[in-house]
Formats: sequence, C-alpha cells, structure tokens
Amino acid sequence: TTTMNEEEEEEEEEQQPLLRGGGERRKRRLRKSNDDDTTTNNGRLIKNHPPGLLVVSLVEIWERFGYYTARAVLVLFARDEIFASKENIKNVWFAQWFARMHGMMDVDGGGGGGDFSSKQQRMMEREALSSKLYGTYTALAYLTPMFGGFVADFTSKHSMISTGIGLMWLGYGIVGAERKATFAGLLLVAVGNGGVKTNVRARLSEM
Repeated sequence: TTTMNEEEEEEEEEQQPLLRGGGERRKRRLRKSNDDDTTTNNGRLIKNHPPGLLVVSLVEIWERFGYYTARAVLVLFARDEIFASKENIKNVWFAQWFARMHGMMDVDGGGGGGDFSSKQQRMMEREALSSKLYGTYTALAYLTPMFGGFVADFTSKHSMISTGIGLMWLGYGIVGAERKATFAGLLLVAVGNGGVKTNVRARLSEM
C-alpha cells in the first residue's frame, strides 16, 4: 500500500510539476543513480589501465619537453656563444669543422676591419651557421628513430627505451654543463631520441 501511494504521488508530481515541485523525489532518485554509475565507471577506468602506462606516458612527456626546450634556445645559444668569435669556435669541439663544412672559410669573428658591411656579414654568417646547426639537430632527431625501431626488432623495445633515456640524460647534462662539448651532447640526445621515440609509441600500442 505504501509503495502504491508513493507511485501515485510521483505520478501526481509529474502531472503537476509547478504545483508539487516538478517531481523532486524522482529527480533525486535519478541523480543518485547517475552518481553511482559515474563512480562505477571511474573505478573500472582506473582498474583497467594497463601496467606501465603511467611510466610510458611520463617518458613521452619528458622526451617532448626536453626536445622542444632545446630547440627553442639552440639558435640563440649557437649564435651568441658557439659562433660568436674565432676563439669560441676553436674552443667548442667540432664547431670549426662544422663551420668550414658549411662554407664559412673565415671563422674569425673579430678584427678584419670595422666597417659596417663586414660586421653585418659576420653576423649573417653566425645566424646562418646557427640555423644550420638547428636544422642538423632536428633532422637527426627525426632520422634516428628509424634505426632505433630497426635495432629494437633484434633486441627489445624495453632495452632500446632504457638505452635511449640514458643517452638523452647524458646528452642534456653535457650540453648544460660544458659548452665545448655542445656538439657531442646534441649528438647523444639525437641518438637517444632514436631509441625512445619510436619504441615508446610501439610499446604503448601493445598495452
């Protein structure tokens, strides 16, 4: 009898929403049911995450953060530090070879006259070399993953990811700590990126 009375009250509330508050009892019941469904779904989502997903996600975030941070400052750093003068170029490993390979035969950044045209030309050469270093680093970062994926077919994705992370940590540390080893550090970062970039995505697709 009580149940029938409650159902009759609910029907009256639905039929007269303005007079009886718009079916508040039914709204509360529906709201509670939706909350229970949401809690159950969230629990399923948390439990159904594959093992290692958080680690793989953090590795991918760190790799992207490091890569784009280095790209953002590389041209300015190369122009104002590495290729700023003849002495600086000689003090950085492989910088003189890189400059000559890209057509800068006179690596002297100072002296040689004080006219505006020669100063402007030296500035243009430094900017061109810095841009070429940026392009070389970017090309290597996107070329090495092909070899990283190929090697992983004969070893394992996990070992390639671990090796790549170690090389990238070492490379970023060298770039930040020792200016004369900048080229070596960037090379290590690019090679390490080859071990991480492709295999992280492949590992994620297997989860």
